[in-house]
Amino acid sequence: MESAGIATLFLGNVLKIKRFTPLIGTVINLIQTDVGRHIGDINVRLRDVDFEGDVARVLDTLLPFETPVQTHDGRWFLMRVTPYRTSDNFIDGAAITFTNIDTVKALETRLAYAGRYSDALLNAILNPAVVFDDDLRVVAANRAFYELLRVSPEQALGQRLQTLGSRQLDLWELQERLNELVLTDAPLTQYVIDLDVPGTGTQKIKVEAWTVLAPDGTQALHLMTLEDITAVVRSVSRMGEAFSGDARQGEQER
Repeated sequence: MESAGIATLFLGNVLKIKRFTPLIGTVINLIQTDVGRHIGDINVRLRDVDFEGDVARVLDTLLPFETPVQTHDGRWFLMRVTPYRTSDNFIDGAAITFTNIDTVKALETRLAYAGRYSDALLNAILNPAVVFDDDLRVVAANRAFYELLRVSPEQALGQRLQTLGSRQLDLWELQERLNELVLTDAPLTQYVIDLDVPGTGTQKIKVEAWTVLAPDGTQALHLMTLEDITAVVRSVSRMGEAFSGDARQGEQER
């Protein structure tokens, strides 16, 4: 156990210290003369952890337990508590190991920050916007998108675009265009659909979508924006011009 470089503590059935590896000092203040003492008498340098209670529960249920824990000096460990069996299958206490996971926690923090940053960027887009994967499943969206379809993030995340809300995006031609985008990475531009907007009725919506590539050049995700151009189309119609379904015409009128 010492050569493995893992901080390990062995406790007896009455939670008295039996033995430990030197690295346990990074988590718990122990010296050799502490052998035989009750763990409750020792300063366990962990934040918000019922250490004695966790060990007692494992000995009572004989079910292993693990959880991330943090020391008072800010280091992170994965604490795993397992019943300790002797060679004759007798439960002789518990073995507690602490594996350093500082690198993992640092990565989690960076990913969480990146997620908040991405959400902020999405919400800075005034038009409804949604990020989806190759299966057309929602990865993220902005508030305008959720409001447009009258859905919550919990109802949308991980779901296919065509199943959202009252299936307003379940349009066969739109699905074909998005699937083509996934296969070819060719952007979808100047495409107009009739969208049933809850509380408003059918609106003319310009759809644009493109692929977002990862830094290494591999395909990652896709971004789609939805812009209401109903007013533009009505203006064109009042002028007696036929609307062709190409948003360029409306854009020129604007």
